[in-house]
Amino acid sequence: MSKEFKDKVIKLIINTPDDKVFEGEVENVYIPSSEGVCGILPSHAHMLTAIDIGTVSYIRQGIGSFLKVSTGFGEIQNNSVTLSVEIAEFAEHINVDRAKKALERSVDRLSNHEKDAIDVKRAEKAFKRANARIEAHYKYSYGSKKESKKP
Repeated sequence: MSKEFKDKVIKLIINTPDDKVFEGEVENVYIPSSEGVCGILPSHAHMLTAIDIGTVSYIRQGIGSFLKVSTGFGEIQNNSVTLSVEIAEFAEHINVDRAKKALERSVDRLSNHEKDAIDVKRAEKAFKRANARIEAHYKYSYGSKKESKKP
């Protein structure tokens, strides 16, 4: 990390309709925007973006943390990132066996659908949600030092 960013942090806030899921200072954050994964460092330009189903990852005190999020929006300004999403799940709370079963069901529905557009869209969303849960779980299990995520 360059000297320019060494002592700077980003305030990260993740909200759902029911709860403030996370609020804290982080070194960087990656969010699943509708345009792809967006990496955010201190002094990032102001930006509004749609959030897609996927994994939010951040580094806090040198430890990587991961959450599965659903759709919503994000705002980046003045070294602050605020995400307002429908659902946010910390990776260590994800039941990976349940997510794998949901993934299998969605694949089965997609491969055996009867051309009902509504069911196809629901199955595609279910596939993305299950896949994001599995991804977040494995990133947490294999790519971070275990940290208690809820401050």
